[in-house]
Amino acid sequence: MRAAATFLLAAGLAVPALAAAPAAQAADATVTGVTTDDNGKLNVSLTTSDALWVQVSVRASAAADAPVLATTDALTQSGGGWKTEQTVSLPAGTAYGDYPVDVDYRLFNGTVQHWAGADHRTVSDLNYRLHTGVSNLAFDRTTLDYDHQSTVLSGTATTLDPATGQSGAAAAGTKVELDYDAVGGLRSYKTTATVADGGTFQAPLTLPLGIENVRAVAVPDATTTARPLVWDFTPPRVITTRYRLSAEESRTRTNPNVAYTEKGSVERYAEGYWQPWTGVTVSTASSAGDPSTGVLSGVLGHGATDANGAFSYAVTPTRTTDTFTVLQPTPYLTGSSAAYEHIAVPTPGSFTTPAGSIDQYATVTLAGSLKGSCDYQPLSLEYSANGTTGWTTMQWFQANGGNYNGTCSYSVTKDAYYNGYYRVRHPETDVMQPAVTVVKHIYRYRTGMSIAMSSTKPKTNAKLTASGNVYQLTTAGWKPYAGVHVVLVFKPRYDPNWYWVVKGYTNAYGHYALNTTAFGDGTWAAYIEPNSSHYYSESKQVYVDAH
Repeated sequence: MRAAATFLLAAGLAVPALAAAPAAQAADATVTGVTTDDNGKLNVSLTTSDALWVQVSVRASAAADAPVLATTDALTQSGGGWKTEQTVSLPAGTAYGDYPVDVDYRLFNGTVQHWAGADHRTVSDLNYRLHTGVSNLAFDRTTLDYDHQSTVLSGTATTLDPATGQSGAAAAGTKVELDYDAVGGLRSYKTTATVADGGTFQAPLTLPLGIENVRAVAVPDATTTARPLVWDFTPPRVITTRYRLSAEESRTRTNPNVAYTEKGSVERYAEGYWQPWTGVTVSTASSAGDPSTGVLSGVLGHGATDANGAFSYAVTPTRTTDTFTVLQPTPYLTGSSAAYEHIAVPTPGSFTTPAGSIDQYATVTLAGSLKGSCDYQPLSLEYSANGTTGWTTMQWFQANGGNYNGTCSYSVTKDAYYNGYYRVRHPETDVMQPAVTVVKHIYRYRTGMSIAMSSTKPKTNAKLTASGNVYQLTTAGWKPYAGVHVVLVFKPRYDPNWYWVVKGYTNAYGHYALNTTAFGDGTWAAYIEPNSSHYYSESKQVYVDAH
């Protein structure tokens, strides 16, 4: 029967000589590691469960001649390995630290094996330190709510000293690390408490996101190792507060960094009825926020509710965005979604210099490009008699889409005035700020003409002369139009078509005379051949009855 388990302690204790396995009986089992339990006992892991005897020896260092500080063969088989029956104690005055452990063991075939800890320091050392753990963890509250988001966690730290094998209160100043998650587990926090006299500690916690999955462990140092963390205790439960919020923006469009007013009210459900919520902060942001993280990004403005639960504050956007007016996201709130709105912040736009023209029939055309966020933006063609005042809208139209490199082309055509000033304007929209082109002065000279036939009843094939005068309206009034090309045309009776007969030019006095033949009954007229500077004119029609 095995004797009572003891540790033999001596500085320089000699280890009995052990017979090594013969070469023909090479070791078929080995030590895979030596570990230290939280109670200071050693665990020896073997690759076989058939060992008949195991002995551990703790040496002073890894030196070949290092003395043995303690040895024992009082080990009990446990699981797949062997465990010392007592906490490993070293001679009085031995410093805390790591010490190599030799293992000797006898196999089932009778051979005795020796495993030198100095050759396996990463898996063989005795962790000879104070072993400190925490227990008796408790909160001073069982629930948390919106108005009570703080609590105190208290507990006790206990230390096992392997030198004596005794446990007691951890020394004052010992650190305890606390880790915990917010409700939902998306955020983790860490804090440290300091042990007071008597081994107790307290940690005040402010928990804007609630608390779950609490873990506590002593902080190790050169002389202390931590026992496993403690986590199987219940944190305070979160009680939610119901609320409802209404909000209204003072405008739906503003310029960058120009504030508008957000106003509304907040109520909470308490004591069985809805009542104004006083002193709570309301924010308008570009996101609705996440209660599991407490993050509200893109805050544009905020303010507190008054005694009636009402709020009013400035919101300063920098770009077009959806907005959400909410209370600070937190798991303590429920029952109301964010007030959803939209604020438009138009961006600057600009025009290229337009090309402008007007044809002989007084149809004006302006064409160019709008730059910016310009897809299908509304545009207007405008007219002024003097180019400064009295602008009137002649036609609405749209810029083209496509927006290649922020440029959208446009072209507009409209029956216009003989002489005028024109521009294209972009009104302010949710997308773009107002813009206007440079003013284009577009005009032609008005014209007029007369006609007379030398006879209205000539004989068929007789000579016939068409004559008249052409005038142009200048700044000095109506004046003869010299050198203009005049075309004489004829429409035979019963024929719907006109035929040009002869062309000629006016003289220095604006007079023309065109000779032709009386082809038969029909209608005669003259017109000015088109050019780039004057409007079209045509004469009256004269019927000639040839016989």
